[in-house]
Amino acid sequence: MADKLKESGNASFTSGRYEDAAKFYAEAAALAPNDPVYLSNLSAAQFELGDYGACATTIIKAAPLLDNATDALRLKLTHRLARALCHGRMGSGFLPQDHEAVDRFEAMARADAANSEAGAIWTAWRTLQRTDLDSLRADAQQTLTKLRLFKNMQASYGISYFTVGQDDVESLLLSAPRVPDLELSEFDATQLSQLNFLIGGCGDSRHAFGTISDIHQVMLGHSMSQSQKNAVKIHMTLVDIHPTTVARVLLYLNLLSQLASSLDTEDEEEAAATFLYTFIAPVIPDYIHIRITRAMQQIVTQLETNKLPAWLIGPADPVPVIASLRHWVSLKVDTRDYMNSIPVHIDCTLDEQLSIRLAGMQVSPEYYEGVRRHYSQAERDALERNLSLPEDLLRERVPGGARMNRAQLYAYVEKVTKKNIHHFVDRVARAGMFAERKVYPRFKTIIPSMRLREKYHVQMHALALDVCLMNIDPWDLRDAPTGLPTRETMAITLTHMYKKWRANPLTFDRNMLPTRSGYPDCDWDTHGIIRGLEENFGWRIVGRKAEMEELERNSDALTFTRGVLFFRRAARAFKALRGRLTFEVVTSDVFAWLEKLKLGLARPAGSMYPTKYTRMWLSNVPDYGGGPLNVAVFAAPCFQSPATACASFNIYLSRGTWKNVEHYNYHYSLMKIDDLPHAVGCVLNGTSTNGNFSISLPPAQQHRDLAPRPELARWLVRLFLSLVYHGRNGVEHTGARIDMPNTLAFFFRVLIHLHDFVGFPGHFLADTLQIFLSDKIISDARPHTSDLPIVPQEGMLRPRKLHLAPWLAELRAIAVQVRGALPFYVSLELRQKDLVQCEAPFSMPDDIPEASTPRQPALGLILYSPQLAPRRLPDIYKCLIEGEYATEAHVFTGFDVDHSEKIVRWTMEAKQLRAAHGSGWSLAMFRLESGIIASGLVPASSWVLPANCA
Repeated sequence: MADKLKESGNASFTSGRYEDAAKFYAEAAALAPNDPVYLSNLSAAQFELGDYGACATTIIKAAPLLDNATDALRLKLTHRLARALCHGRMGSGFLPQDHEAVDRFEAMARADAANSEAGAIWTAWRTLQRTDLDSLRADAQQTLTKLRLFKNMQASYGISYFTVGQDDVESLLLSAPRVPDLELSEFDATQLSQLNFLIGGCGDSRHAFGTISDIHQVMLGHSMSQSQKNAVKIHMTLVDIHPTTVARVLLYLNLLSQLASSLDTEDEEEAAATFLYTFIAPVIPDYIHIRITRAMQQIVTQLETNKLPAWLIGPADPVPVIASLRHWVSLKVDTRDYMNSIPVHIDCTLDEQLSIRLAGMQVSPEYYEGVRRHYSQAERDALERNLSLPEDLLRERVPGGARMNRAQLYAYVEKVTKKNIHHFVDRVARAGMFAERKVYPRFKTIIPSMRLREKYHVQMHALALDVCLMNIDPWDLRDAPTGLPTRETMAITLTHMYKKWRANPLTFDRNMLPTRSGYPDCDWDTHGIIRGLEENFGWRIVGRKAEMEELERNSDALTFTRGVLFFRRAARAFKALRGRLTFEVVTSDVFAWLEKLKLGLARPAGSMYPTKYTRMWLSNVPDYGGGPLNVAVFAAPCFQSPATACASFNIYLSRGTWKNVEHYNYHYSLMKIDDLPHAVGCVLNGTSTNGNFSISLPPAQQHRDLAPRPELARWLVRLFLSLVYHGRNGVEHTGARIDMPNTLAFFFRVLIHLHDFVGFPGHFLADTLQIFLSDKIISDARPHTSDLPIVPQEGMLRPRKLHLAPWLAELRAIAVQVRGALPFYVSLELRQKDLVQCEAPFSMPDDIPEASTPRQPALGLILYSPQLAPRRLPDIYKCLIEGEYATEAHVFTGFDVDHSEKIVRWTMEAKQLRAAHGSGWSLAMFRLESGIIASGLVPASSWVLPANCA
């Protein structure tokens, strides 16, 4: 019976079904407890499952049975035990209890003089046994978080500052495609007390305000019990990499608090206007400028004294944020010159929009046709919607409709719909803001409300009246009146604005790039943004119907009225949730911060703030942050609930490039969407590249169904190649901004994710990494060096050796530095003391003719021998992987560039550095997407070697 169970176990083992094999072997061992073979089989299955503690325990259990066993079996078990102990120690801290049995196995291994490998692994185990693992891991994890996540940009002028976001406001209760909405009425008290949301690339924080407003609206309804409402507690983490953006977030939170305190007082209108104008208007009234200046000064004091409000957690390093606030406070701008110089959004037709987007851009025909098809469908829907309205209603809406017969009425409806189709399709026009958008390019602001005009802006009454007259009834065939606003109205308005209005300081960044106008561009669609403030969740607002009916009755300053509704609603939510709502503001790249959060390094030790999130919104951060794969690796481990948690995001930089979602995903993930759950433990949800995506967790069974190991190993080769090769890109070349930002350090982050989150066994990942470190990769994969995006390779190459020598200096240096953070054991000859950091001066322009994306993370560093001609690097680099010049170069993807000091620094083995220096090598930075040298050539004589390497 035991033999038959063993045969079944062997069949399962051979086919990779190790759980089934373990069950069969365990049953066989129970039936034949004195036969060590069955325990050996069981330990093998446990080892392949990555259950190293169980494997070691099973082998130790077999120790008394080995006296009559064959030498082969004894040596096999001694070697397996040592490996299990090493991987178990690194993976879970496992230590065996039966030290005497372990000693006997070690003695057996060392008695076999012919097997040096067995002795080496036992030596490694003894070292690990004595190691303070907590200290080793803590140091290595700190090092891991300091390794560059993304490649360097060539530009010296930093990160883009975007004044106003472009997305419609999202509620994180709703915004995840194919993931169930969060129904708070179905949450228990514990879940409601842990509503944790993260917004990465938070920009102007609109999604935070939308989320708290939506939660408040749900609480105002009747779906939740009073005890549920009482249990609600919200933690909102807002993360952005740009200090000026963080300064803006702090100001908005201050204005939100002010507005909440002014609700139902005489100051409410002005407080709401302050929030609205500061949020979106290029030009703001002077009294609002005074208010926000006082608010900014207050925030500076709070940051300097560490006395923020109880509901607010500020950035860990406030210095750059304070610098941005002070820049705004001290800013002096001539209003007339500013208004006459800045470019703003101008409404245009679909054809004009497409011509702007398509000019010189890499846009897929599928995207172009999709936009056309969508707009044509919207026009057809508008006509069908109008024709299907009740006849009585049509007669009310159509001028003279009561006197028309039925045929005349419907002919008129068809005619007027086609003539005024823009007013039935365009959401700004449908919302009554069409005329205001027409005059906006001249005045660069929003017309104030009647109440504010009477108090501060009587000179703008005529403008408001003219704009009201410009509005047309979309059901009327008559054209809109011409000549409005009148010249006199415009002159009076502008004279007033030049004297009493100010440039919005928040449009400026203290590190602003020079522009043609001398001022920051303000070309956001103000009215479209206001229309989108509650587009996604307005239907959930209590009393919405009456609110909209009131808007339809009053067309005066409608843009203002619509805009302040959103901020008033957010303020009411803030007030209602006071004491139960905490905002945490973080200055960081969101993926870097999430990695620290996962490792317990994002906040001070002992912090009680959440480490798991109910939902995340990442905006278009994945555009330039590695796409869905990075979301899976960095965000998914911080999900709170497997069933409902997710991270949602969208596309902005490259939307028109993609043919479909599969095309988009493959470029970043290098696998099909259906393979993601089995390889990286996540699901990518989304139906269109024009909509939102989300990364969520698969059902438990799908999560356990891991990708075959050979398939995963092949994927890791493709991943490695995508990190060291880039593919051609740049607006002038392909017309699209498609990033491949990850450094080689990402390779190690993926290995950790595959073990800790997905569940691949440590020894398999260790063996795979060892093959890379030993430069023994045999594969049919080839790097993508043609135009981006990356697509599946057509045709199969014969498997051949890939020459990794040019990248091994960096790969091995990273392995040494993060070895203690790896959840498995890797054998390395190098030690930390063998590494050194070297630096060299450099010169480099911010741009080069062949690549017009200097902010793209695409810089590599190459140390090269005199045998390699740098001018030939565009051709040579493509061939390095095939062995040409493979020993004549060291290439780095992660290194430090100090643009202010003009110093580049990198880390490598001291022995290799001395050899390169002594052989007269040189170095340069180059563009990975083209191979073109980007910096000056720096001979070894100019390198600054550390003292222990000179």
